[in-house]
Amino acid sequence: MLKRVVALLVLVTTFAADRVLLAQSLEQVPAPIEVRAAPASDKSGIDLRTLDGHVYIVPGGTVRVFGTSVPLGPTAAGKQIAIEVKKPGEGGIAKLKAPLDGLGAFATTFADTSGTGEYVVTASTADGKVSAKTTFLVITPSDLGDILDALNEALRDAQAEAAKAMEAATSAMVAKGPFTGDATVNKNLTFVTQSIRDFDARVKQASTTLGGLQEVAEKYPGGAKHLEPIITELTKGITEGGQMKAGIARANAELSRNNGLCDRIDAVTEVLGAVSLYFDFTGRLFNKVVQLATDKFLPDKIYNDAVPIEKRDNAAKFQLGESMKAMGAALTDGGSGVKDFFVQPQNLLLDATQYLTGLGFDKLCERFQGPVTGTFRVDATINGSQKFWGYTTKINGKFVLRYAKSQAKPGAAIELTGEIEGNGDFSAYEDLMAFNSFNRQFVIYRQLFQPVGFGAAGQEATDPLGKLARHATPAYFRVPITGKLVGDTLTFTVADSAIIDFTEAVKARVLYVVYVSLVPQTLSTNIPIQSAQFVLSRGVRTTASMPVTSTTKGQQLFKLAEQTFTRKEVVSNGEVTVQWNLQMKACNPECPQ
Repeated sequence: MLKRVVALLVLVTTFAADRVLLAQSLEQVPAPIEVRAAPASDKSGIDLRTLDGHVYIVPGGTVRVFGTSVPLGPTAAGKQIAIEVKKPGEGGIAKLKAPLDGLGAFATTFADTSGTGEYVVTASTADGKVSAKTTFLVITPSDLGDILDALNEALRDAQAEAAKAMEAATSAMVAKGPFTGDATVNKNLTFVTQSIRDFDARVKQASTTLGGLQEVAEKYPGGAKHLEPIITELTKGITEGGQMKAGIARANAELSRNNGLCDRIDAVTEVLGAVSLYFDFTGRLFNKVVQLATDKFLPDKIYNDAVPIEKRDNAAKFQLGESMKAMGAALTDGGSGVKDFFVQPQNLLLDATQYLTGLGFDKLCERFQGPVTGTFRVDATINGSQKFWGYTTKINGKFVLRYAKSQAKPGAAIELTGEIEGNGDFSAYEDLMAFNSFNRQFVIYRQLFQPVGFGAAGQEATDPLGKLARHATPAYFRVPITGKLVGDTLTFTVADSAIIDFTEAVKARVLYVVYVSLVPQTLSTNIPIQSAQFVLSRGVRTTASMPVTSTTKGQQLFKLAEQTFTRKEVVSNGEVTVQWNLQMKACNPECPQ
């Protein structure tokens, strides 16, 4: 029987010549289970819980209850999740069952949502020993006002962050000095800054207009469930508004961190990109709401579900349709309404970014830039050459080193600053029973959850918007580098710490369910993933040099620095092998396609 703990060896390398092995246990844990709720119509996968922890559901709406757990036996009973939904007040408890699929996921639906208030969902493991809870709120018409207030607050918070960022970006532009097109950029930024000041009034206008939804829900409660897609979009707006605020704050912090001329220009473009995304997000939000609210079939659905056939009045139905159209018209208003208010600032910011990048940067600065790709691989063995566990990290990123043109003097060394930024993608494996194959017979369930990664497609988006989009992913990294260009040699050093690195979500999780004395037990461990800073710095041995050559492609003349870095280390008496294979390519002004 499996009674002893399996030792998992995890390589922790501190310096190139200093290696430590840390024993981490495959430990017994309670059977894991998690549960969430969402409107059944929503397929986005976005966590719709707001700051108060609720998911909003319209009366009569269908709820999707879903989550993950592990089977605790080979029979159907061992693979069933018991779900209880406690209704508000004296509404009682509904009992549901949901089978686990092969990946440990379960899902079912719940439609008895006629009563308003908080519903508490409890999901229990197959043996009933462990449970998880979530809630959803079936709203009253007055709750619509609270949702709109929460959206207003989220958008205003992001607005305040955008105002600070634009002030910092404008100050940086003034300090930078004149360049071709600077008058156009400054004019655009002035317009955008004023638009940010006007933002609050426009959002209030939208809130007042959308308050008409509350009137519809109050007058036709039986058909309010058809407002669910609109309410879901508003709820997403609350969540994504917070994300927009965080993105602008990150870009602004990067601007304040950079003192060098060329790094600051690059940081300004990131700020402008972040604020542009904010205007784009807000415009798309209201555009979607207008689209849903003016669906020509929506008034019929609401009215017919709310009014019995014998009491229907065509005039009343027509009036409902006209009121929905009026909401849409108030939000568009022939191009001067809320929906289109956000389009012009967004476009002006994009124009300003192009001017700043193409004319401002090119006049004052140069850079070496190009792709960074490669792999970092860890393989651990046991009992000779039998594979025990391991993983591969695929790096897809961009190498950038910038310098001011004023530094380029005959015979002088040029100091450069920049970063390697991008995303990691991961593939892990394990066979933790390899230490004793006899124990395999007691395993009834085994699951390896791969680390959350982001593939090469993330590098295809054009910067600065592409960089901002990548920034929001858990597998994003941004590692500072410094460099020196002397003659035909480019030397660079990877910093000791990253600005941003893989988050805690980037790890492989191992789950086993085994029989011990005929009782199922759950064993778990994590396979930690080394940081991008570790992969890059150790892969190039902290400081590396690349030869620089002048070459042409077609009519384009450019300087090229290119190198492949490989490294292999075998440690722990030959049981752990670590390998790097990194390809770096950087061109000035840029690598031709």
